[in-house]
Amino acid sequence: MVRKKQEPTFLVRSSYRQRRLRDVAWLLPVFGLLLICVPLLWPKDGSGQSGTADATIYLFVVWFLLILVAAGLARIVRPDMGESEDDR
Repeated sequence: MVRKKQEPTFLVRSSYRQRRLRDVAWLLPVFGLLLICVPLLWPKDGSGQSGTADATIYLFVVWFLLILVAAGLARIVRPDMGESEDDR
């Protein structure tokens, strides 16, 4: 009797890492939305002002960092040629 060589039951490390990076890329907009909503939770000053300048600087810094992270992920995550659109 000839036995077939069994495939390993675990995922290949590079494929597993690519899938986890894709998961991070999918969750990045949700994480960004949560970060952008943070200034809404900041306490108001005694005069009723909420520090608009601080919130604006914070929003632009978060926006810039999200762009950098998305660009970095786009360079790292490579499309799999064997995977169809239905498998994703």
